[in-house]
Amino acid sequence: MANGRVQLNTGAVLEPLNYSVERHFDPKGMAKSLSHLCRFAGNTRVFYSVLQHTLLVSNLATEIYRERRQEGRGQNIDYFQVALMGLLHEAYEQVIGDIPGPLKDIPVMKFIKDIENQNLKDLYEFHGLDTNPEQLSIVSEADKYALAMEADAFMDIGDLVWNSFISKYSPTKYEKYIIIEEDSSNFEKWQSLWLDRYIDLVEKIRRIKEGLV
Repeated sequence: MANGRVQLNTGAVLEPLNYSVERHFDPKGMAKSLSHLCRFAGNTRVFYSVLQHTLLVSNLATEIYRERRQEGRGQNIDYFQVALMGLLHEAYEQVIGDIPGPLKDIPVMKFIKDIENQNLKDLYEFHGLDTNPEQLSIVSEADKYALAMEADAFMDIGDLVWNSFISKYSPTKYEKYIIIEEDSSNFEKWQSLWLDRYIDLVEKIRRIKEGLV
């Protein structure tokens, strides 16, 4: 938009670097936006959305949670919290779009990455989530495995950079969540799946905090 502002699908108008969780976060609006946004800045063989990516990261975070607990680690992690953190971790892309990671790592782009990280911290805290290092590390690890699985499914991974990454984060480690190429452009389906999971996780976390379970 003109005057340095953007408009969200909720009707909210804001300067892109002045996003406020309290004023601008809307789960339905976010789900709609991210379902229309293609991963890898659109450089995929077929359409695959950022919203689908967040569902995958949420699922992988719960698997990594189980692994750590079985190993006797992760005493400060909560199953439902890391699942919700995975679901929300790309929320700011509703405003700035899907900027490839290597671009955000360039020094001149550091301020974008810092703002994105701060907005994400605010969003987690808005939902009453604990941003301790153990929980954040689970979401980060889940994000990397999701990236490897998505690259394997949707990109030409002959490049040595992809091969090196995939050798560390095997796309087949979590085979039950292997990505299939179907219905990616069925926007309403994925928005509904995302919103159902969001509502379920928020409610479970609320009930636990209130001692109802």
